[in-house]
Amino acid sequence: MRLRQYIWNLAKSVVIMALLLTWNLRHTAQGWQLPLGPFTIWVFVSWLVGYPWLRQWYANLYSKDDERMESYKNRALAFHERDLAQHHTARKWTPSGLQANPWLYMSGNTQTTDDILNPLYVFCEHLWVTFILLLLGPILLAGHWAKRAWLRWRH
Repeated sequence: MRLRQYIWNLAKSVVIMALLLTWNLRHTAQGWQLPLGPFTIWVFVSWLVGYPWLRQWYANLYSKDDERMESYKNRALAFHERDLAQHHTARKWTPSGLQANPWLYMSGNTQTTDDILNPLYVFCEHLWVTFILLLLGPILLAGHWAKRAWLRWRH
């Protein structure tokens, strides 16, 4: 991994790092302090050593085109349209051979909240994945290196 990509991967996780480290903040007479304890050391090591490689290895968790993401309204509308097409045969046929309901498409698109909620859902999903990778980073790295050593030893 190149230095530029390493730094870019670190920059992508700054928000979740700030959230993780705010749990450990202490208010003292001198002001707010971040004590250097086991949790803080764990998170910093995970962030500096493990996260950039884990983000690269688990890039599929950060994909933006999620096929699974569909609202129940869109899914219900698709099932309804499929039901109409399969079971209502008394309708007129269009010239292309497809069944048409003239009242179905009065506007250019259906009115669902998918376009509003999908980006928010994807953002929260990416934050959650980053949170998990930062907390479990050293464990996942150790498991990866142990698996690699085992495969080298077997061959």
